[in-house]
Amino acid sequence: MKNYPKTDDEIAVWNQYISTKEIYPMELLVNKNSEKYIGLQKIFKTLSLDRVSPITFIDVYIKAKIDNNQESFILDMTNLFLTHKVNKSLSEGQSIKSARTQTVARLLCLSFGDLSLSEIENFKQAKITVRKLTKGIRA
Repeated sequence: MKNYPKTDDEIAVWNQYISTKEIYPMELLVNKNSEKYIGLQKIFKTLSLDRVSPITFIDVYIKAKIDNNQESFILDMTNLFLTHKVNKSLSEGQSIKSARTQTVARLLCLSFGDLSLSEIENFKQAKITVRKLTKGIRA
């Protein structure tokens, strides 16, 4: 698996790979009709820009999630970006620092989102949490 899923064939390969994992991260399953599809595509875009391979991402994600600890999850996912830092900016002019923070916040929402909050509120809270925890380590 070399690419993040966009086409139906890539989605099928991605979902099949996810389902083979001993710890099954259901939130990473891709479905074009799902509410989380757009958020996953944004995550995949940042991962692609930083040249993080899909297999590396999935392995780090599962390892980070095993502890079921938000703080360690945030630090593990942030470190994934820091070790693969390639791009200085995104095409929209957004800094990669901001994109990484937002991407880790999106991942945090997938894994630890509060069901009593809206998607927007979860994302806002996640960004605050990620910024606070990673302020000293983000590039």
